[in-house]
Amino acid sequence: MACQLLIEKDHTVSEIGYQCGFNSISLFHRLFNRFIKLTPLEYRNSYKSI
Repeated sequence: MACQLLIEKDHTVSEIGYQCGFNSISLFHRLFNRFIKLTPLEYRNSYKSI
């Protein structure tokens, strides 16, 4: 869900973290990085450059 929102919406990374149910943005960043191997901002920027 977070990946889709990062690509399709212009919300901040923090807003997307909260929308996905995280109460801690640092936890959102840590888990996103663990599973996707990129930070949320790096992920978003990789799709904007295409």
